[in-house]
Amino acid sequence: MVELYEDPGFSKTLGAAPIGSDVEVIGREDGEPGQENGWKKIKINYTEAWINDQYVDCPKELASGTCKVIP
Repeated sequence: MVELYEDPGFSKTLGAAPIGSDVEVIGREDGEPGQENGWKKIKINYTEAWINDQYVDCPKELASGTCKVIP
């Protein structure tokens, strides 16, 4: 399972997404300068949340589409 957050950054958790599940990407936010990872805004099971880029298998530049949750 991968934690999902209310906002980009490690804010309040909203739950977790199972490894291997498909999520709909509906937005993105780049990380701070010098940081490798940014954030994706996703929709899963009718819930909108944020997930760190390192846990989704899709291009960093992707702002919409379907991606898979990875460990």
